[in-house]
Amino acid sequence: MAKRQPWNLVAYTAYVQPAAGANGIGLNGSPALAQNSWANPALDGYEIIEGVNTLGDGTAGAVQSSYPRAIGKFVNAAPGDNTTFANGPLNDCSRSRRLIDALKTKFIEMGRNWLLTQDTLENIDNFPRTLYSHRFTGQRAKANGRYGFIDLLEDQFLPKSFQQEKFRELKQLNFANYPLPIGRNGIRESRNMRTFVWWYKTCLGIAGMLNGYGVMLNQKSEFFEKIPVDIITKLNDWEVNNNRQFANMEEVFDKAIEIETSQMNITMSRHILPFTGQTQSIVGYHLQETHTDPYWQNRRGLRQGPPDKTDEGQQITSKLKKMNQCTF
Repeated sequence: MAKRQPWNLVAYTAYVQPAAGANGIGLNGSPALAQNSWANPALDGYEIIEGVNTLGDGTAGAVQSSYPRAIGKFVNAAPGDNTTFANGPLNDCSRSRRLIDALKTKFIEMGRNWLLTQDTLENIDNFPRTLYSHRFTGQRAKANGRYGFIDLLEDQFLPKSFQQEKFRELKQLNFANYPLPIGRNGIRESRNMRTFVWWYKTCLGIAGMLNGYGVMLNQKSEFFEKIPVDIITKLNDWEVNNNRQFANMEEVFDKAIEIETSQMNITMSRHILPFTGQTQSIVGYHLQETHTDPYWQNRRGLRQGPPDKTDEGQQITSKLKKMNQCTF
């Protein structure tokens, strides 16, 4: 939960609903959208827009119709507090607010008492509406820039010494010692780059170090100290081969996961139905210890299984008879 969520805006391209015309061109069009717009449905939710529906004389060339379309909520003009932009997200966080309201019902005893002092009528319009730090339209600006529900809990219940201790643990963390998740079957997950990256980013958030290593070079160096050498080598090779450096750490994380996945796929494919150099049991084939080819050539063409011993004996006898006939 300490990972800061990178919300992605959804873009909607301006669109003109087709007018009625020949061959039913105006039938079942998308509703018109006047401007290119952007929304954040994860926080603000969706709304339904309706298009124009006209019957005319009832013929296909005179009817204009559309289907309802769900799009994210956006504003036309930018608000005065600059929390969004023209034709940008509505940014009232009405959808994510429902999650926060549900979480508040889970507080008990001292936590509940503390929450009552925070969630007052005077403060209701400024109470966090998202888990992660995000300022909604109308929320008072904060000097520390911490607007999320998690930020509020951390500031209240986690002393500075906690982050200091977690930073020391972060320095010791590496691919070989991160805690392995245990599945529902009770089996520990094998070490893998995907889980390690997730855990590394979570620890960065808990320790307050998401941007604490400064420039990209320092962030990448810290990450490289914690992962296997072969992954580092391939990451460096990727930069050389593509003649550019990684744009950000998310790109580094994704490429590290991709590299390990590729290595695993190569290793696994070598052991799945190998074509040469290995004896194995395959249904329908009879492979001998000294033969890796399931097909044997004979006078009838290709067949499965080694030559029949009786056939070999008959062939040898026939050859001897021919030799005797030639001699005498």
